[in-house]
Amino acid sequence: MLVQRSSVFKFAIIIIVALIVVSYQYVFSANLISFIKLALLGVACLLIINNGFVLPSKALIIAYVSLLFISFVNGGEVVRSVFAFAGLIIPLLFYGIRLRDDQIKYLFYLLALAPLISVCIGIVFNLIGIWGVFKHEYTGALRLRGATISAHLAFLAITASFASSILIFQGKKYSKALLLINTVIILLTGTRMGIGLAILNFLYVYRAGYFRISRFNAILYFIGLLIICIGLYEFLPILLERTFGSSHNLNSDYGINASGRFVAWEFYFSEAMQNMYLGSGLGSVVIPFEIGATHFGVPHNEYLRFFYDGGVVGLLAVLCGYFLFFRKAYLESGKNVYSLLICFFVATYSFTDNALTTLQMTIPLMLILNGLTLRERK
Repeated sequence: MLVQRSSVFKFAIIIIVALIVVSYQYVFSANLISFIKLALLGVACLLIINNGFVLPSKALIIAYVSLLFISFVNGGEVVRSVFAFAGLIIPLLFYGIRLRDDQIKYLFYLLALAPLISVCIGIVFNLIGIWGVFKHEYTGALRLRGATISAHLAFLAITASFASSILIFQGKKYSKALLLINTVIILLTGTRMGIGLAILNFLYVYRAGYFRISRFNAILYFIGLLIICIGLYEFLPILLERTFGSSHNLNSDYGINASGRFVAWEFYFSEAMQNMYLGSGLGSVVIPFEIGATHFGVPHNEYLRFFYDGGVVGLLAVLCGYFLFFRKAYLESGKNVYSLLICFFVATYSFTDNALTTLQMTIPLMLILNGLTLRERK
């Protein structure tokens, strides 16, 4: 029976990785995100039956339900609100699944390999002519995207860096190589916030003393750091062009090009102020793009997104919910400092990207925080 349960778990994690390493809606130009969410819900139910379940976070569940309730009260679109709610609540289920120690090791290794798997699939797609593993953006910058888009690959790589770092703390094989690989992948995506956080994460692991120097290790570290430095040298002009280039007149008054984020933030904030107390309804943040009012599909700022959808009331509910959830994750990890650092990184990332609502970030994040808990392992 134990062997059977272990096989079911491994199968479920493989399915999860398969669902997030490819951005199917972009690769196949079809609206498949609802089917992906439904499949992830099915996998979550399978794991709950197989492993058991504990309530993940009352505070965050209440915050999400509050957003949904506000949407209904405020006359939001029911179907849109329910699907947006599902996108928020499904990842949280993965934090409540009971995990055994042997399962956690397998989970972390597979999550640490997810970006590399995405890149390999992207190369295959590139060879058969349905997708480019690299893409030139409007600034002319060449960015790695694997089988996803660059932003999603960066999400996979930063969470993979978290998983790799935890494996390093536990003294597992190949973990340092995985951290170096994932750091390089983030560099190649050209995602600025992701690069900054990846470098901080790498420095944290290094300063914690886990990169012990021996002659053999010194050679490996030198090669790894040389690759990172070459990557920085080659992609520094790209980062400078993305940040200070004048393409499409998207620069701020300070001459900084944040890929249109300043323009998007100004637009969405202005729109949100029209319904500042209760918002426009959960999931309604994409409506301006759908009707052609803006070129930006979302604000690329999760706090502004929740303000737009739920107003001041909804935003405060979500902020309180995440604060209490991150506190719970920290306490349940035995006050593991690294779990707190992960939460800080994600909260910071959310200022410039969709880090709380994109499955390539939220699913691995919940599984990693779950693996750090000190719950009874059965």
